[in-house]
Amino acid sequence: MSSTDRRVRRLVMHAYANVPYYRRLFDENGIRAHKIRGADDLQVIPISNKKDLQRDPGAFMAQGLESASLVRHTTSGSTGQPVAIFNSIAEQHAVNVGRWRLAYYYGTRPGARSAWVAITRPSLRLEGRALRVLTASRLYHQTRISCLLPPAEILRQLRAFSPSAINGFPGVIAQVARLALDDGGSEVRPRYVGVGGEVLTAAMRQTIATAFNAPVYDVYASHELGVTAFQCRSEKLYHIRQRAVVTEVVEGNQGAAEGRNGELIGTNLNAFTMPFIRYRIGDVVTKGPARCACGAHSPTLARIDGRALDYFRLPDGRLLHPFSFNLGLTPWIRNFSMIQERIDLITAYVVASSEQTGEQVTEVERSVRNVLGPGVAFHMKFVDSISPSASGKFRPYAGLASPVSADE
Repeated sequence: MSSTDRRVRRLVMHAYANVPYYRRLFDENGIRAHKIRGADDLQVIPISNKKDLQRDPGAFMAQGLESASLVRHTTSGSTGQPVAIFNSIAEQHAVNVGRWRLAYYYGTRPGARSAWVAITRPSLRLEGRALRVLTASRLYHQTRISCLLPPAEILRQLRAFSPSAINGFPGVIAQVARLALDDGGSEVRPRYVGVGGEVLTAAMRQTIATAFNAPVYDVYASHELGVTAFQCRSEKLYHIRQRAVVTEVVEGNQGAAEGRNGELIGTNLNAFTMPFIRYRIGDVVTKGPARCACGAHSPTLARIDGRALDYFRLPDGRLLHPFSFNLGLTPWIRNFSMIQERIDLITAYVVASSEQTGEQVTEVERSVRNVLGPGVAFHMKFVDSISPSASGKFRPYAGLASPVSADE
């Protein structure tokens, strides 16, 4: 039996014995926990989703735990209702160690100065102690900059701190990068920029890489599943952390083939306080090859396509991926948010980076309408700025409903 199979068996037995939601789910479906002996047997367990969690969050908690002794995280609420996710101190420590190992993989070394552009919060007890020890030993220096600050203030603080690594939401960092380019370039020169938490578009990647003269690495993570996959340093693929999570890419009612996209289903092997077993996270990804060309022994994802809610469902039944528009690659567009107001109406709120002629605007509108086809109206509205949500995230695209999770 492989180590992954042993961890799956341990998790499933724990969930059935201690977690009301999974005991009920197993009993209602005639599932015997002791017969699930590894990752391949997980297929017999019905898929759970965010609505199951939102209906009764307490049922996902292992019994006998005091919430006051746990670490609490809150999801961003992109589906409309934020939910609290709880970890034990030991589980949170494992999350932190995983992130530090990933930082080392990308080039962070003793003495590094790391800047996190994110929602600022009080340091967790364990994290705070660890950071104080590392800082006192001069092995590591970290600062947190609120992603809700104006881009100019974020850039000022980055210049003052002079980080060797920048991490945060790509939408915010891309705005800061564009401001730096407008100022004639940035003297901030990190070894790398790590982004995650929202879709990294090609335009965002290009802007960030140019402004900071550094590689940009995308990390795919969530509070429910932890760090699930991270971008290879030498290839475009994402390595799945198979020791931490069992993943499936599901297209319709079956597993997706390599190169096909589908919804990601994950089982977090490190979560015992709140187990997530065959959990639909709500993201669409493209399945990659079984091995990366770099030689790493892990399955891969080819692309993180975005939230299922970001797809556009059109009147003729088509499901349109928002990357089809290439709006972010238009030179004079600094930032945008493309919203499906109705099934037959899409509006792009645009912040222009330079003067544009009526002919240029007409050309963009024509190209988008050609993709949409007849029966769908498209308008561009120019605005001075687009603010992130309260979670600090930008949503460059927002469709009306999930095309993949129609059962939710």
